[in-house]
This record gives sequence, C-alpha cells and structure tokens, in this order.
Amino acid sequence: MEKTSSQYSDLIQKILRGLAKIRMDAGAWIDSESEEAGKETQVFKISECLRPFYLASSISADLRPFPLSNDLLYKDTALCLRQINKVGFFPSPYSPIPGALDQYTDFAAFTLDFCDLVYNFWSDIPGRGKTLADLSGVVAQRAVDFLLTPDNYLFDVKGCRWGGTNKYKRSKIVEEFYTDTYFTALVVLALNNVIKSPVMSLGDSRKNEIKLRISQAVSWIADRFDGDFITGDEEKSNRKLLYSTWGLRALIETYQIHDKSMKGRIKTIANAYLTELRNRKEFTYEQVYLTILSEDVGEPLYYDDRSGLGGILLTLISLGDVSDLEQLLESTEYALLLERVFSAVLSLRDPISGLWYNQQLILSIHSYLTEALLKLDKQGIGFSSRLEVSSYLIRAAVKEVLTDETIINSLQQAVFERLLRLIERSKQERTIDQQMSNMKDHSNGDVRTQSSTVPRKKGSVKPTTR
Repeated sequence: MEKTSSQYSDLIQKILRGLAKIRMDAGAWIDSESEEAGKETQVFKISECLRPFYLASSISADLRPFPLSNDLLYKDTALCLRQINKVGFFPSPYSPIPGALDQYTDFAAFTLDFCDLVYNFWSDIPGRGKTLADLSGVVAQRAVDFLLTPDNYLFDVKGCRWGGTNKYKRSKIVEEFYTDTYFTALVVLALNNVIKSPVMSLGDSRKNEIKLRISQAVSWIADRFDGDFITGDEEKSNRKLLYSTWGLRALIETYQIHDKSMKGRIKTIANAYLTELRNRKEFTYEQVYLTILSEDVGEPLYYDDRSGLGGILLTLISLGDVSDLEQLLESTEYALLLERVFSAVLSLRDPISGLWYNQQLILSIHSYLTEALLKLDKQGIGFSSRLEVSSYLIRAAVKEVLTDETIINSLQQAVFERLLRLIERSKQERTIDQQMSNMKDHSNGDVRTQSSTVPRKKGSVKPTTR
C-alpha cells in the first residue's frame, strides 16, 4: 500500500479543531450525555477529550500548535488529576450508580496511560508544567496501587484477571466479583506501558510484580478462546466481538514476553478474529454493556463501552506490527480488511464538525479513533481509492463536498448559467407558441369566411376547426 499519511493528519486536525470548538463555545466538554452534569463529576469524560491532544503531541510534531490553548489544556488537566487524586477512579457520568463508592478498573487503567502522556508533555516546561508533571506521577502511582491491590483482582490456578469494579463483601458476607476479558485486557495494556514510562519511579520488585501479573493475565485471556471468539467471562458464554478485539490486542502488545506455544495460540486466535471480521457485512459503532457490581446494589449493572471501531482499528494495526504473522495476514486479505474498516470509520464521520457520532454526539469515541489514526499516520499505511460505499458514506461525501467554498461557488455559477438558459428557452418557446396561435386563429378565420359564402352540396361534410 502506498504512503499517503496526509489523509490521517487532516482527519486528526479536524478532530482536534472540532473538540476544541466544543470546549471553547460551551465553556466545558459538553455532549449529548452531560448537559446538566457538573465538571467535577466528568473527570473521565474530560480526560478522554484531552487525550487526543496529548496523543497528537507525543506521536506527531506536525500537528502543533493545537487549536486548544496551553492554558485550557493545563486548566482542564489539572482539574482532572486533582479530582482523581482526591476521590479515586469513579466514571461519572458514565456510571449508573449515583453516589456509589465503587472505583472502576477501566478508569484506573485509562488514568495510568493518561498520566504518562501528561508527564511527557509537561515535564520539560518549568513552573506550572513541572507541577502538573509531578501530580501526574502521584496519580499514576495511585492507579498502579489500585490495580495491584489483591482485593481488586482475582488470582488462582486459572490466572490473573480483573472485573469492572473492586471486590466487595455484601450483606451475606460473600465476595462477589465479575471478572471480565475487556477490563483485564485494559489493565494488561496499561501495566505493560507503565513499565517503560518515566512518569514514576518503579523499583525492580514492583516491575517484577507487574510483569508476573501481566503474564498470568494474558494466560487467562488466551484461555477464554472458544475456537471462534475470545469470550468475555469465566464460563465462556459471553461471545461479543468486543472481547476478541481487546483480548487479542493485549496478547499482541505483549507478544515479546510469550513462549513459542503461546505465540502459536495467538496465531490461531488472530486467524479466527480476522475470519470473523471478514464475514461481517458492515462495521458500525456497537454499544456493548459490560457487567459490573456495586457495593450497595445486589443485581448486576451494565456499563456502557464506547471503544467500538477505534478498538478494531487499533487491534488490526497491532497485528500488522508482528513479523511472525506476515504470512497469516497475507493469506487472510488483511490489507483489504483494514481498508474496509477504515472506510466504515469514514462513513460515520460528520464532515462539517470533523467529529464522529453514535446516533448522538459522544465525545469519548474520539480517544481511540485518534490513537488509531495517529498510528496509521506514523506507519505510513495508505489506501487505494477503492472504498466500501454505503448510503451513509455517499451522504457524508455529498455533505463534505458541499462544505467546500470553491465547489459551492462553481456550483452556484453553473446553476445560475443553467437557469439563464432555461429562462431564455422558455421565452423563445412562449414566443413560438404565441406565433403559432396567431397563425391558427388567422387560418381559422379564413375557413369560416369561405364556408359561409359557398353553398353546401348534398352529402358534404361541414368543415371542422381545431
């Protein structure tokens, strides 16, 4: 595939401009879910909105300066980190549990990654930059401590895994814990990244503990595979694509630590995943509700995931980085599949705002999409002009065309010239009609005059007029 990285840079720039416009116009990160929510309860959402800017800075210097000022970037980041450091890892307004004491695993994993990006951006800036970098180190340490606290994960002979929330003893004094492939995969990805991160100083014993938990966790994830899917739960009954997407990405991103046997299993899982994607007729944003538990609610609750197409793109890109899988990717038409997914991503974009929608404006969608587009840009992966053409894609293309002032001006001139020609033709046709009418009236008058003066013969037919 040819290198055409500029197409991604353009898309990313429009994402950043679209997000910045919402922040500056509304004075907050407002979308379809948060019109009445307070800033202090939106730290997860705000962090997700800020992450694309930090990602862009860390991966591509060409995307600076940002459309969002450093003052706003600092202000909103400081708000998030201070609130997390004070309260912990609560996901409001995503959480359906008002006032709950739960802390959420995916938020802790996200925070660990976010703190690394914040540190890398601000650590070389004296004054307030150094202050924010130091705070990111404190919050990152809190996230690691939360994720590695034995009460917040499950470990036995099956391996290590995490659920949506920390474990609680309820009224029956029974510890309940819904382990989940998605949450486990997010923790693996976050911990794997922090080992190399300068955001905080990890001692050798802590690093070894992290490496051990990662190894135990990826073993559990691989064991969730049922021949077609990486399933989401202990019983292998939850067979949603989300779990294969993130479970496989966790296995691929930690590929270097696996032995030969595990690498062979990953190849089998990757083949099944690519087959499932190829068999799909279309790719859309799918809302997946993840099972979680609350300290004060006995029944399981359902937690909405938003990773969608961004997650699929990231997993496909990760597969392309593994040289051991080159033959598999070639035999499974990987390049064409990646192009189909990218085409589907474009078809869901609003070309006017530069943002993506899932029936309504949900800002969190853009975190993983930006990461995927930046990776495509960095790797120089380009696509041909062949795209999966859906009715939505055609509509989106028409909308984007009509936002181009040059095209609008040309179209206006062409329509105006056509209108003038139609008006002139209409005038000519009316003139001809009038002339024909006059001629017929004159002719009919002559016929009537003649018929009144010439005697009719017996049996003759009276002339008719039209």
